[in-house]
Amino acid sequence: MLHRSNENFDSVAFLRDLIAILKQNEMKVITYRDIQNDPSITATEKGKLFIITIDDIYLRYPMHSSVKEMIDLLQQAGYPAVLGVITESDYAYPETAALLKELSDAGWEIATHTNQHANLGEMEKTAPRYVFTEVSTSMDKIEKVTGVQPVTLILPEGQMVNDPRFIKRAGIYWVVGINGGTTYDSRKDLIYVGRESPFENAEKTFEIMRKRFGF
Repeated sequence: MLHRSNENFDSVAFLRDLIAILKQNEMKVITYRDIQNDPSITATEKGKLFIITIDDIYLRYPMHSSVKEMIDLLQQAGYPAVLGVITESDYAYPETAALLKELSDAGWEIATHTNQHANLGEMEKTAPRYVFTEVSTSMDKIEKVTGVQPVTLILPEGQMVNDPRFIKRAGIYWVVGINGGTTYDSRKDLIYVGRESPFENAEKTFEIMRKRFGF
């Protein structure tokens, strides 16, 4: 789970080191949509699959330079990623929209990170029906840009709802949080999975993920 670089963390340097580790360990980088399209891959490629996500890409603004650098690194490595997009207004910044379309066409997955980056767990407590609106509105805006309806929801702040029916109703298949969700059942119509944030450095993060997810 990566975000743009800040004064406390260099995401580009981290990703560069992580890519080297993935290459060394012969990991296959895929997307959630890849698993949906071919569930058997988790058996045939067990222990060799890895998913990289980059969050907080705002559709209405230019992409941050560090996000562009991470995309360049992944393209050079031949790896796709899952991009969590926040849609907000009806406006799509042309260059951002064009790049998302290009990446989607190349096999990257464009996921919804909701419309307003809303904590859906908190929203559910006061206005559960808005959960559907928050997710479906964002999905429609992303489809308008890429031509592909998202199947993955990346939860803002990693907070899952207690009752997922409004997320299911939106047509989401994968829900990605932080805690829990270490296994999944492909027979279910909505799958909740967990993921890890960067920890200290790429090597330490890879080892933590190896232990948590069993690869």
